[in-house]
Amino acid sequence: MALAERRELKDCISIFTCSTWQLVKHFETETEDMAGVRWSPDGEVLCVWESSLSYKVLLYSLDGRLMSSYSAYEHALGIKSLDWSPSAQFLAIGSYDKKVCNRHLLTGVR
Repeated sequence: MALAERRELKDCISIFTCSTWQLVKHFETETEDMAGVRWSPDGEVLCVWESSLSYKVLLYSLDGRLMSSYSAYEHALGIKSLDWSPSAQFLAIGSYDKKVCNRHLLTGVR
């Protein structure tokens, strides 16, 4: 289980094992106001995104390493919805300015 939280004015992720509720990993994210977190379908990557005022998506490995980040065009409204493809190769990102972006995670191509 991944828990998004704020500690000492920093956005953080805590990863727990569900069987014992033991903390596996805790790390800070490079967000200012995290709105959500979602596991990839294969359980290997965590996707984190900013609040509705900032369009920013970050991908983290389970050890807390930032693997990739994506920001839309300048002055974009924030992310309203986000979902993984079943293969975990694509992210569909819907923003508050009524635009949808599909990102291929390996190449970054839209």
